[in-house]
Amino acid sequence: MPGLRFANLASDGRLLDHARREARRLMADDPDLSLSQNRRLARAIAERYADRERRFGIG
Repeated sequence: MPGLRFANLASDGRLLDHARREARRLMADDPDLSLSQNRRLARAIAERYADRERRFGIG
């Protein structure tokens, strides 16, 4: 996954709207990210937030 970047709300509104729609569609279609095309994303999320799960007992 690419690194975190901050959006410019003035110039990135359309991109943010598109990203929001795609994220909602993804969660509606595959909430567990278990479909083959979403497994890479699921792994990246798990790796990124593994320390939080361990520290805070989330998950």
